[in-house]
Amino acid sequence: MWRGRRRRWKQRDQALLALLLLSAGTGATDVFAFAVLGGVFTSVMTGNLVLLGLGAGRGEPLTTVRPALAIVAFVVGLYLVARWLRDLEVAGAWPWPRRALVALDVVLVVFAAVFVAWFATGSTPRPLLREAMVTLLAGAMGLQSATVNKLAIPGGATTYLTGTLTRLVDDLVTRRKPSVVRRRQVGELVALLCGAVVASVLLVVAPVLVPAVPLVVTLTASVLARRMAPRGDEPEPGR
Repeated sequence: MWRGRRRRWKQRDQALLALLLLSAGTGATDVFAFAVLGGVFTSVMTGNLVLLGLGAGRGEPLTTVRPALAIVAFVVGLYLVARWLRDLEVAGAWPWPRRALVALDVVLVVFAAVFVAWFATGSTPRPLLREAMVTLLAGAMGLQSATVNKLAIPGGATTYLTGTLTRLVDDLVTRRKPSVVRRRQVGELVALLCGAVVASVLLVVAPVLVPAVPLVVTLTASVLARRMAPRGDEPEPGR
């Protein structure tokens, strides 16, 4: 009995760490996109909608291109995962289903491609390549957001963290959710901040390494998630 409990606790600790790592990657990715690739976000689509409206209102169509690309790519990422996981029924899945890990693999491939492009150009990509990088990163954030949302982990989010902050404050007042959910929400917000801080420091001391941050933390999260994944012929949750 105690062995089974320890195993469940270990799985939940690993899953929480995976969520925190993904949140840190989100913070680093947004810093990279906003500070380097042209003043847009890869995970904050409400912010991009504001930027889109700002450019349209000022009559500056060129300034609307990047936020528009980011929004479209993010939505495409959401759609692809919704299709891929449409018949997967989970509720706070421990371990994470294999198909969810495949979606995370695609995110990893995107991060790796962006890092290689950034490194190969000496941290000075041409404008067209910048647009492509923004598009790819926003699409990856859409994939990640939809995947974590599909897992339905209470308090689990790695991109929609304004909603996390809203729910955290509400839960602190109403006490409707278990304390473990609130701790998870606080952890995700802190992880987002830490990822942004690390990326910002690297912008000053080692710009070429900035896109390596989301790549490394997402790779680590993927390894942790795979350690929890169903093995052999074990059925996935909801199957």
